[in-house]
Amino acid sequence: MLRFALLRKGPALERRALPRDWWTPVGRAVITLVLVAIAPGSASLPSVGAAAARPVQSAPTIGPETEAPQVEVGATVRVDVVVHDVVDLNAADVRVAFDPTLLAVVDADPGTDGIQVELLDGFLKPDFVLANSADNETGVVRHAATQLNPSPPATGSGALARITLRALRSGTSSLSIQTQKLVHPSGDPIAMEVRSIVLIIGVGGPTRTPPPTATETPPPTPSPPGTPPPTATVTAEATFDATPGPERHAIYCPFSYKYRK
Repeated sequence: MLRFALLRKGPALERRALPRDWWTPVGRAVITLVLVAIAPGSASLPSVGAAAARPVQSAPTIGPETEAPQVEVGATVRVDVVVHDVVDLNAADVRVAFDPTLLAVVDADPGTDGIQVELLDGFLKPDFVLANSADNETGVVRHAATQLNPSPPATGSGALARITLRALRSGTSSLSIQTQKLVHPSGDPIAMEVRSIVLIIGVGGPTRTPPPTATETPPPTPSPPGTPPPTATVTAEATFDATPGPERHAIYCPFSYKYRK
């Protein structure tokens, strides 16, 4: 069929002199390509299904994380702001929101004005701190820091800051990323997916059993003058001789007294 197609091309092909052995290399190449295309399980040409099965690289994420999702009223809990799967991170500006009616940030640096959180240097080096504050009235924590030379960009996963919260009363509070901006050394932003958590305060958490309340017995009410108190009616036993003679009788009489003015 290949030879027939060539002859149908027109007179130009018929006038051209072809070598007698031209079919051998061309035919072998065509047959090899056809066999590879139809061979089952061939690894030379990837199929559409194999391309679709390749895992898609997930976007880096940022969000609060804690090891204690339940906390007792009055106790404290630590929450870290953690980045996962980031590449060449050089600076971060993050705001975390919480419920100020249920939680309050504990100051990490009492010697400095305002309320601060702890900036961590195990992943991103806070060589220059742009912001570090917590507002217990609005329920917002902000921390912003950038690396300086010679600190290399951070790649992988790690914690940026640690927030210590005190539980004020029972309830459920979410902690979420309000705003975030993470950038490369060039200043270009990094696309991030945000995560959030929920803290259960009091409900379901450890509770303290209060000591038993001591019950105090009230003193007896005094009786009015001339009336003996009810607790004074004590029966006393008195024995005397009713009649002279050998026979004696035991007579019981109540003990009584008269109130003297």
